[in-house]
Amino acid sequence: MLEGCIKGIEENGSRVASPSRPTTWSARSKPGTRVIVGVNDFTEGNDDADLEILRITNEDERKQVARLNDVRGARDDAKVLLALEELTRDALDPE
Repeated sequence: MLEGCIKGIEENGSRVASPSRPTTWSARSKPGTRVIVGVNDFTEGNDDADLEILRITNEDERKQVARLNDVRGARDDAKVLLALEELTRDALDPE
């Protein structure tokens, strides 16, 4: 599936598109108007067009939010901060 995306990035650079404005998104994604890698160009290898779309119901969302709140409530904030500090230090260190 990624072959087309990789080729598109190598040949045309990377562009991030957001469907936040549907009219604009629709107009820009039409063939020949603007290259959107994996959508209207460089789609080679995208043989999984028949994938089922995952639909998230309000009940699914409610359960996930409740689970996330449980995890957040049970974690040790001091350990989280230490881990984030260590991660930041390691990310800034070129070695």
